Amino acid sequence: MKYKKFALIYEQSPPSCLFDPTHVENPRRFQCVLDRCREYGLVERCVDIRPVSATDAQLDTAHTKELVQYLKSVEGVTDPEELKEHSKKYVP
Repeated sequence: MKYKKFALIYEQSPPSCLFDPTHVENPRRFQCVLDRCREYGLVERCVDIRPVSATDAQLDTAHTKELVQYLKSVEGVTDPEELKEHSKKYVP
C-alpha cells in the first residue's frame, strides 16, 4: 500500500491569548498535542514545511479587504484590555 505524504506546518512559538489565560487555544495545549504526536512517531512521518506569511493577494482570496485592513491595524496591539475590546467584535 502506498501512503500519501502529510505535512506538519506550525509556528515554533504559538500565540497565546493575552487577555484570557484560560482560552482553549494556548501554547501549553498546542505543545501537549505536538508532544503526543511525537510519542506516536507521527511528526517524523510528516514532511516538514516552515510557515510563511500570506501575501495580501492570498489573504484576499479568503477574507474581505476590510477584515485584512482591520487586522493589520491591530497587529502590534499588546495591551490585554485593548485586545479584549477588539475581540468583542468577533466573539460574543
